[in-house]
Amino acid sequence: DLLNMENEELLDQFINNQEPQFFSKQRVNRKRGEIVDKETFEPEDAFMKIGFNLRQALKKHPPMGMLEGLEEKVNERFAANPNSEYVCEDLNSFERLLLHALCAYNSLNSHSFDFAGKRLVRVENPHSTFFKRNPGLCQYLSSRICLSKSQGS
Repeated sequence: DLLNMENEELLDQFINNQEPQFFSKQRVNRKRGEIVDKETFEPEDAFMKIGFNLRQALKKHPPMGMLEGLEEKVNERFAANPNSEYVCEDLNSFERLLLHALCAYNSLNSHSFDFAGKRLVRVENPHSTFFKRNPGLCQYLSSRICLSKSQGS
């Protein structure tokens, strides 16, 4: 009976039984099919994977504290276990948007969905390995802001 099940059990059942229809590994390499590693990582290319409108917002006034906290959690999770998944449930709509941008930058798949009256985000690494991007998105954005300020003065 759904009403008597614990939230964790419901979430686990949903993710294991229902989620594959919404979140498929077949979407892994949407673009050119290339594999990015530490040697071939280009921050500008990674930044361009973020949607245009969000890129524009991040260029002007990025919320570095929020973004840094999310980036740290994602890096910790996938550095420890590249084949794991990360489900976030206590994010507001703006934080979910930032998480999706962070996932695009880090070549991770992310998907928002409703479950038990909450909006959740599931993050999955479609690759067998994960490496911490250098620079990370926060550091990259900071360097862009500093560069644009120095060019503007």
